[in-house]
Amino acid sequence: MTEYKVKGSTVRNKFAYVESNFGSQAEAAMTLFFKGKYGKTLFPIFSNIWYSYDLYVEVLEYIAQHHYGGDLKQLTRVGAASAQDALTSIYQSFRCGTDYLTFLKRISKLHSMFYSMGKTTAQIHENKKGCNIIHSGKPRYATADLYVASGFYQETARLHDLKGISCRFEMEPSGAIFTLVWD
Repeated sequence: MTEYKVKGSTVRNKFAYVESNFGSQAEAAMTLFFKGKYGKTLFPIFSNIWYSYDLYVEVLEYIAQHHYGGDLKQLTRVGAASAQDALTSIYQSFRCGTDYLTFLKRISKLHSMFYSMGKTTAQIHENKKGCNIIHSGKPRYATADLYVASGFYQETARLHDLKGISCRFEMEPSGAIFTLVWD
């Protein structure tokens, strides 16, 4: 069976998040921890290389444990920062010149740039004031990653100038469903 992986840029982004939000000493401590555990098999982290999904989840859980008192819900902040970073730089073409509903139709392509497996689809609500974003086809899901995704989706909506945004998710046997609504 093929191993489930995430893009190195996603892993690197989390180390940058720690440095930006908690300082260079916090990032150095995190690097030291993961060097002790993985040595040269992890560092340097290359943006274009695929890394184990399990490692990625460990990085997220480390951030929650060391910087948010173990509260995984706070990882929505990490997801928001990831959206801000991605959609205002290298992946800005996904955002520029599009309304949010058009952006959502392209979300599957964006997802495949960061995750080696799985599918993401968006079902727009009839009132055009919300959507369900459905993750399917992954061999496993981690709560830490789902909170990051929730923050990512909320921030992408904010970047498209939407207001009154909220997002919740639930696990189902076939994957995860995010319900995103806005005013």
